[in-house]
Amino acid sequence: MFGVINKSLNHSSVDGPGNRLVIFFQGCNFSCSYCHNPETIKVCNNCGICIAHCSSNALSMKDKKIVWNQNLCVDCGKCILVCPNSSSPKTQLLSVSDIIQQIEKVQHFISGITISGGECTQQYYFLKELLIACKQQNISAFIDTNAHLEFEKMKELSQYFDKAMPDVKIYSNHQHRQLTGKANELVFQNIEFLLQAHKVHEIRSVIYPEFDYTETIEKVSQLIASYDHRVIYKLIKFRPHGLNNKKSPSDEIMLFLKTRAEHFGCSNIIIS
Repeated sequence: MFGVINKSLNHSSVDGPGNRLVIFFQGCNFSCSYCHNPETIKVCNNCGICIAHCSSNALSMKDKKIVWNQNLCVDCGKCILVCPNSSSPKTQLLSVSDIIQQIEKVQHFISGITISGGECTQQYYFLKELLIACKQQNISAFIDTNAHLEFEKMKELSQYFDKAMPDVKIYSNHQHRQLTGKANELVFQNIEFLLQAHKVHEIRSVIYPEFDYTETIEKVSQLIASYDHRVIYKLIKFRPHGLNNKKSPSDEIMLFLKTRAEHFGCSNIIIS
């Protein structure tokens, strides 16, 4: 069994407690208007258009599949800019054994791993096998997820990860459909289950200037307060990164939302 992996970071201090190795799975079931990593949403369809635009000759075609030579790549990003599928050709097919070997190289320097994306639960069976392997090796494993996974699968998966870091995009179901293309009933069902099971490290909300997040902050803060005051609520400031002409929310707005979260019972808030 192989997973489609976008990239890995050997060290991160913002993806869970301590210093963590982060693995980004390719593919997502949401299509968020503000996505900071839109090239992780779709999987490369091997059309080959990017090959001619690669000035370092890091891309080629073999057996009708794009082959990426990591040693030649200079990370210019042209392949992603010209891709009609808005995906990355720079993915790798890795086995669980491949990833465990990667972890072992830095294991003495990290607190554990975080599996992110894209949306890691899209590759459910590979994710499950990786989490089982981590548990067998006593490696702390967190998942960063949009929590839009079939409820029974989430219950099964929760046996194998230590903690989850679910996203709450926005509380309004109508606005959630506008923002992501999907409804959010399943998201909240899964988050409540994970909170009850003490499987949540933090809940994350990106503050996007197109929407009013007052209700979202109030509802999520009340939810956290009703289950576990230790859970972090991370308010993430939208950053355009050249994706569109929207501006980041002001520091004043972020502080206002933090104050609202505190008012509704949330005591562990981070502005990022």
